[in-house]
Amino acid sequence: MKNSNTDLRHPGKFLLQKYWVGELDKETSSLYDEHIEQCPQCKETVDHLKRQQQNFHRRYPYGVFHSATVEKKESWTKKAIGAVLAPAMRPVFSMMLLLFLATPVIIYYQYSRGPDIRMKGEESLSFLLRRNETIRKGDVSETFLAGDEIQIVYTATAAPYIALFSVDEAGTVSLYHPDLTCKWCSIPAEKGAQKYYPTSIVLDESSGQELIVALFTKKPLEVNNLNKSLSKYVHKKPVDLGLLKKNLELQKVISQATVKTITLTKQ
Repeated sequence: MKNSNTDLRHPGKFLLQKYWVGELDKETSSLYDEHIEQCPQCKETVDHLKRQQQNFHRRYPYGVFHSATVEKKESWTKKAIGAVLAPAMRPVFSMMLLLFLATPVIIYYQYSRGPDIRMKGEESLSFLLRRNETIRKGDVSETFLAGDEIQIVYTATAAPYIALFSVDEAGTVSLYHPDLTCKWCSIPAEKGAQKYYPTSIVLDESSGQELIVALFTKKPLEVNNLNKSLSKYVHKKPVDLGLLKKNLELQKVISQATVKTITLTKQ
């Protein structure tokens, strides 16, 4: 960022978004703190960003997505039960019930032969997209725009901590933590499926790909250690995000971490 009076007087929405999400260095953020207190125009822009996030979570509480899914399932279930209990369907239903009761026995027999075979859940990552006051399930095949808001949804089964960050092709590393002053980049992971990460991601105006990474770990990670581990992979521009993703998954960047990623293409 240039330190000219013109830039500092009215940095523009893009730089103020970076300030709001904590992507500016400490010295620049301090300058913005002082400037925003004295500049009604910039203060209104930052207040607007705050209101946007608050309105988003108030108008679209993420619990409604789970409720809507359950409602649809219940509606379908009632119809299915009504169908199978019809007199003409009773013989078919009896055969299905017999197969259902026999299946666990078959599975148990297959898996009991191999003592090293285990069935268990695993960590996963998905996201919701908010654009122009509409919210829907995100799809990595589409092209994303500046200002799109991404809500990460995760499943945690074993690891007690999760850290979320992103890297773009320009080598910018953005950490997402509810407390931007915290020395840790990890937060306690809520166990179970379809859990919502407590902060959302607002995409900036840079184009190209951006790699969003969730690290599931047994111990919390420090911000300094994460930045140090990533530094040798992001110094060469443009950053090879495919190679970074591969090394993350092979635990060459952060050891003893389960890694889940989402790659977005920005217009």
